[in-house]
Amino acid sequence: MSLAETLPLRSCLYGDGLFETMAYRAGELRYWSYHWARLQQGLLRLLYPKVSEMDVLAVLQPQLDALTTDAVIRLTVTRCGARGYRAMPDAQIDIDVQISPFPTQRWHGRGIKTRWCTTTWAQQPLLAGIKHLNRLEQVLARSEWTDTTIEEGLVCDTAGSVISGTMSALLVRYGQIVFAADTSQTGIDSVARRVVMHALPELGYSLQMRSLSRQDIINADEVIMMNAIQGVGFITECDGYCGVSNQLALSVNGFF
Repeated sequence: MSLAETLPLRSCLYGDGLFETMAYRAGELRYWSYHWARLQQGLLRLLYPKVSEMDVLAVLQPQLDALTTDAVIRLTVTRCGARGYRAMPDAQIDIDVQISPFPTQRWHGRGIKTRWCTTTWAQQPLLAGIKHLNRLEQVLARSEWTDTTIEEGLVCDTAGSVISGTMSALLVRYGQIVFAADTSQTGIDSVARRVVMHALPELGYSLQMRSLSRQDIINADEVIMMNAIQGVGFITECDGYCGVSNQLALSVNGFF
């Protein structure tokens, strides 16, 4: 699956591609099956030529084998082709792996201060859930503040429903019921969120997926934020919400 030098990568021209950001810890690529399932879904949605798990691991595994410490792994899959929006069904595929140091400071296990963003996520069910390369909405949302004490921003969609953070998923707890935002129209199907949601029944919680309002956040017993690298943190402040509980965050800390 080599890249033809005369054909440009469509990732740079149109944001045509997908990526996964994964944690490599203690000699293990964490939650690969979840990442691969989401990547597969994205390849289908964007009408990519068939890319097998073996194709991806043939590029990824040698890089992992050379690692001697924890790291952040970014896997990018894109295609090349002549200029123009139309993607050819037999386009050549490029698989790229980037490796960065694993962060020494994370949200994991601690309270975080957040804010509401004015940027909103556009609704587009054809792209909802997948991690495509067009992240301009995230760039705009994250550019809204410079206060270093604020670690994340909460973002609604254009209909006013709370969806996620700029780089993270969220879950909202009321007693033993945990609510998850509906991401069928916009947002990302977070791997970290899936890991936590799958564990909820064994931890004694029930799960409901539905539209969430700002008031749902303000009145919650606990709001947790999570992604595959940052782990799980709980919101202590968000423009009117003052969190006091970390019950759920403590229950799932061991997963990350």
